Amino acid sequence: MFDLDDTICEITVEQGATEPLAFADSADTDYSTHPAADDVRAYLGVPVVVDGEIYGTVNFSSETPRNEAIRPGEREFAKLIAQWIGTQIERDRRLSTLERYETIIEAVEDPVYALDTESRFTFVNDAAEREFGYGQEILGEHVSVVMDTDDLERIRDQRKALAETDSRSLTAQFDLETADGSRQIVETRHVVIGDEEFQGTAGILRNVTEREERRRQLESFQQAIEESADGVAILEDGEYVYADQTHADMYGFDSPNQLLGESWRKLYDNEEAARLESEAFPKLDSDGRWRGKVTGCRPDGTTFPAELSLTIVDDGRLVCAVRDITDRVARKRELELKERAMDETNVSIQITDPTQEDNPLVYVNNGFEQMTGYTREEALSRNPRFLQGPETDPEKTARLRAAIDAEEPMTMEVVNHRSDGTPYWAKLSVTPVYDDEGTLRNFIGIQQDVTERRRLSETLEDRTERLELVLSGTGTGIAELDLRTDELTWDETLTETFGHDPETIEEWGEFVHSADREDIHAGLEKTIETGEPWSGAFRLTTGSGDLAWLESRCVPVYEDGEPVKVLATGTDVTERKQREQEREATVAVLERIYQITTDPDRSFEEKVDGLLAAGSEYLDLPYGYLTNIETETTESGTQTIVEAHGSHELLQAGESCPLPQAYCKKR
Repeated sequence: MFDLDDTICEITVEQGATEPLAFADSADTDYSTHPAADDVRAYLGVPVVVDGEIYGTVNFSSETPRNEAIRPGEREFAKLIAQWIGTQIERDRRLSTLERYETIIEAVEDPVYALDTESRFTFVNDAAEREFGYGQEILGEHVSVVMDTDDLERIRDQRKALAETDSRSLTAQFDLETADGSRQIVETRHVVIGDEEFQGTAGILRNVTEREERRRQLESFQQAIEESADGVAILEDGEYVYADQTHADMYGFDSPNQLLGESWRKLYDNEEAARLESEAFPKLDSDGRWRGKVTGCRPDGTTFPAELSLTIVDDGRLVCAVRDITDRVARKRELELKERAMDETNVSIQITDPTQEDNPLVYVNNGFEQMTGYTREEALSRNPRFLQGPETDPEKTARLRAAIDAEEPMTMEVVNHRSDGTPYWAKLSVTPVYDDEGTLRNFIGIQQDVTERRRLSETLEDRTERLELVLSGTGTGIAELDLRTDELTWDETLTETFGHDPETIEEWGEFVHSADREDIHAGLEKTIETGEPWSGAFRLTTGSGDLAWLESRCVPVYEDGEPVKVLATGTDVTERKQREQEREATVAVLERIYQITTDPDRSFEEKVDGLLAAGSEYLDLPYGYLTNIETETTESGTQTIVEAHGSHELLQAGESCPLPQAYCKKR
């Protein structure tokens, strides 16, 4: 404990009921000779008022001066915390006297009961008699008259576990014997009565018999559905003792009798049988059931995909349920193929079938018709080479054919021709598609018309020179990256603004913030690949060692369909970013205060500690305190630290000092 006179809080209390005391350096104030001034150089404190009287203070301090003055917003922040704490203490005081009664009257429409410390009934409401037939005659009886011993012990253990936590209630379910001897399934909300000392329990009952019976029926139905399938068989010691006709038909037999006495291995090839023995049988031994996909084998050598469900019943026999999923697999394969193609509906999509002679087109979308001028009827069943023409580069055509023969993906820019003979530049991407067995099934081709982009790139350098002239004097500079040599050029504006003149992309990367490099490289790769501009802001270290923000917009330059350069503009946006970060920090701390003060699982002390921690981080002051000021114990008054945040060798919870030695005292 500290005498209040020995703390800064003495000044805080005496200068006004709600006004903060704040300074960045005590040496610049009238408090420089105060007894606490040597240990507290920066300080922000606000009185905590409870029921019209000063309870103490919330304060934040530092042993060293703060670089900047305490801002008005920070003063309001501290006042907000002090006001919330005062209100919460008042509320807790009022609610403490009502707590015992609230547990009983929370839900009067359902049966309500109360038990003493020996689990004897002390209260039941009218709803309990209407629902279960128990009225005032049950008062004084032990709760065991309505529930089984096992349920009673289970709930008692749950209550003991509850006592070791901060929670005051639990929900349990048990069978209740009504006054007429019938059994009902009930759910109870069980609440502990008493703060410091256990005084009994109270609860609300809800009859959930119908709900539970429905749930059990649904579980039975679900189990029946899960264990049923198109074909059913029973195995004993690995051999068939029963099979229905559907099971026999699925595996290619005329009659179920052909399977009786045969091993299940007869329906699978050696590799599949070995897989089932290694995967399914261990699961059957541990869980009693297994489900998975298999490949069945018929006597004629054909195979089919299936879902197999195996269950061991009580007598040790194995129930087998199987469903043919051939159609489902085919539909899934077709759907996956179409979905992959339609992901790019804004471009030309074409699909070929290499399993057919000359790898013909089997699908084209609307974008193909619009780009090429050929209708579906004109294009399907033909190899896509009909799009080539006089201006198509033979070398690129040869590279494309080699990639297709090698079943490799390929992307290039080529000249194709529309149905009227008009040439156009297309960015063509060809990708092979394989089935589950790894067999090549299709090629997907995607075309993007890049004619306009290539035309624009031819004049881009000339426009760049004009742009440099326009941007001169605006604070925005221009950079150029040669992709063939990795040479980088910054203009005078960028060099003077950031204090660097990098000559290569590697030199530039050395002063870019490490956390931003990956995003920048990804953006550059994307703009080079797609031809679309990329923009973003990133951090870098200036020549003087300061951290700055550069906002850039990049566009690629192409020659003969290949990217050769990247042109970019750059603007210093450091001040704008700093303002944004300050706003984000303020919003973040207010959200944190809201989460702390509205968290129902936090105790009052935990909320105060959270508020002090949030305040210390936001204000950049290492120590935060909630103090209690008492003026009756000594003539000058005493200030006691109730909660403390920060590792201070002298100022911790429970310590106090005379009020005249604290900043909390009025000058």
